[in-house]
Amino acid sequence: MDPETLETIVDAKVNVPSLVLNAHPACDRSTQQCYVQHPCPKSSSPLSDQACISLLTTPEDGNDRGLNTTILSRITLPKAKIIQHSHSPCVTPHYVISKLDAFTPRSPLNLHGGLLKYLHQGEDSAWMVMDRRSNTSRLMQSTASAALGGGAFVNNHFWNCFEDAATGDIVVEAVAATEDYLDSYFERSLDKPTDWAKIFHPPIRCRIPSATSTNSTAILCTPLLTGANASLPFDYPTFNPLFKMDADYRFYYGIAPSNTSSSRWFDLAVKVDAKAGRVERSWSSPGVYLTEFDFVPRTNSTSPEDEDDGVLLTVLYNTTSDTSTFGVFDAKTLNPVASYDMGGVVPFHAHGISCRRGEACFTNP
Repeated sequence: MDPETLETIVDAKVNVPSLVLNAHPACDRSTQQCYVQHPCPKSSSPLSDQACISLLTTPEDGNDRGLNTTILSRITLPKAKIIQHSHSPCVTPHYVISKLDAFTPRSPLNLHGGLLKYLHQGEDSAWMVMDRRSNTSRLMQSTASAALGGGAFVNNHFWNCFEDAATGDIVVEAVAATEDYLDSYFERSLDKPTDWAKIFHPPIRCRIPSATSTNSTAILCTPLLTGANASLPFDYPTFNPLFKMDADYRFYYGIAPSNTSSSRWFDLAVKVDAKAGRVERSWSSPGVYLTEFDFVPRTNSTSPEDEDDGVLLTVLYNTTSDTSTFGVFDAKTLNPVASYDMGGVVPFHAHGISCRRGEACFTNP
């Protein structure tokens, strides 16, 4: 889309040597580089043991209707995977990190339509970590306690990855989903009470050791949240984009169920203190469901005291009036500051970008 007019660019596409591409490019706004991870089969088959990280580039011929992928790094997996779908990679000043998830055959088959009748997401522990300085990659494996679902999970979202200067580790925070997550979006599933524990593992924080570590292939994942919040399912995390890759960042935001026994979908907004691992503020309103937030900073300040100086944008659905509104929330207090009637019902949406006029856009996350 055109960032100035927000018009869709007709016939635009990404040229990539595979059937799929991850949903979130990992973008470094300071270098204006965006990375994607994708399968890179040596034939047209969706079954491949090859995984690549590429740089998204604009065509050199002046054609502004698409993007190209330039392969930077390739690894060979222990076995071929079906239609790899590695969601939401992330970037730090020196690394690109991707969870190597894929779809696996479903047994028994279900009543769903399309691809998800025959396949579902497979919970896996494989990761691909590329050093941006050399474009060399490591194939790594994650481990975790059984209470966290083990080291195998489906990465629904990474958000703010950063490098720990003291240890050299890369710290990655993740919304860990199960193999059943996508089944939630079928009408027959939505007609039933939501089993939150069936679609989400507890959120996790994973530490990727440096390449020079004595154990440079094992990633240790531990609980992200503490105390009463330890198993809180949430998704669509966002944060102040000016604090991307900052090891000292403190706040992130997400949407969650207000009650895991009775909430049918996401009806609670949360502001989380990343250092303390606790929910600092929350907001909900009877009969109102939320979609993903986007954080827009009010200033360009990167001082710690200004980290939550911004607004959060989202679409709200009111079940009582059967209408959708565009909501604006204060990021510091999580209080609503404005709402705008959207003239009808907007379906649940996820993923967006925010653009301040005259500047490069912020990807989310």
